[in-house]
Amino acid sequence: MELKSTPSAAQREAISYLEDAVNALVEGFILWDSDLKFVFCNERYKELALPPGHPGPRPGQGAEEFGHEIFE
Repeated sequence: MELKSTPSAAQREAISYLEDAVNALVEGFILWDSDLKFVFCNERYKELALPPGHPGPRPGQGAEEFGHEIFE
């Protein structure tokens, strides 16, 4: 997960807990912000939705650009 400012120790810990919880889901999960920029996805999403070897979207990458990468 990428933040726009330097997170505090408490924020880093909270982010770590959130990432661990989302990665523990059986379902694939991807989060886009209100501008359709990539925020986070779990490992299960990568396994289910991406071609083998694809690293997934880059932080801040737009959904449309990402879709073109995957489906071209």
